Amino acid sequence: ERFKPGEPETHALWLGAITPWKRPDLAIRAAEKASVPLTIVGGPLDATGEHLEQRLRAGAGPGVMFAGRLSDPTEALRRAALLLHTADREPYGMSLVEALACGLPVVAPAAGGPREIVDDSCGRLFRPGDADAAAVALEAATEQRDQLGPAARTRAEQHFDLNDSRRRYAEAFPATEPPAP
Repeated sequence: ERFKPGEPETHALWLGAITPWKRPDLAIRAAEKASVPLTIVGGPLDATGEHLEQRLRAGAGPGVMFAGRLSDPTEALRRAALLLHTADREPYGMSLVEALACGLPVVAPAAGGPREIVDDSCGRLFRPGDADAAAVALEAATEQRDQLGPAARTRAEQHFDLNDSRRRYAEAFPATEPPAP
């Protein structure tokens, strides 16, 4: 219920910890190639992430904004035009599901959790690690945002409903309690 469509602006959103495996560098390259404004939401977890963030800030063009950590990214999701996810190997990707629930198309690598979460009805997948392919997917999702956005919300409701997920968890693991939200 908390994640619902808002009034989107024109920027893509990258949401996550600033750490090398999440590939924020790839997001910046793809957004710049696609000429799509990008907002980076998140912060470093350690010294490696701090160094990475410094390098990213130093090399990013004027179309990239660093918003830092947010205690609750819901409003950032509701204001974005789409979510750009760039981790080459994401096991699940909760931010992808939250973006879909907010009616955001998702652009993500065709691997791991994103491959299971995102389909052609609600977003675009690209070859992991390929900034050119990510830029093409980003351009396509931006152009088709009016069709993909409503389908994103529908996909979230049909495949990622919290109550349905809890029911399926209880059926799969009847001796245990589902994890708290």
